[in-house]
Amino acid sequence: MPSAALITAPVLCEPTLPDVPAALHHQENVEKFMLEKKTTVEITIGAFTEMLQKYKLMEASLSRQKLSLKLKIPEIDNTLDLVRLLKHKRDSEEEMLANYPLSEVNDKLEE
Repeated sequence: MPSAALITAPVLCEPTLPDVPAALHHQENVEKFMLEKKTTVEITIGAFTEMLQKYKLMEASLSRQKLSLKLKIPEIDNTLDLVRLLKHKRDSEEEMLANYPLSEVNDKLEE
């Protein structure tokens, strides 16, 4: 019997995006689908199970990425406020005094 990897390939359709796993076509007539793809129930279920696991991994990865980006929002807002202040000071030609903590200056000098 051929390996599952060789048989599952024709069961899957091509992915639309590079990072998205391939999907199975929706079929109304399962018997016709199985005959057209020349595959077995076990292999088809295996393909479904494999795809489900890939989508679960993708969902977990995207959830972690979403959380990471949400945690960065306050820092991004603070940076944006600082940029606006600097731009305002530049446009109004006001002098500005900046104080940096000594540890940050030492870190910059070491680079």
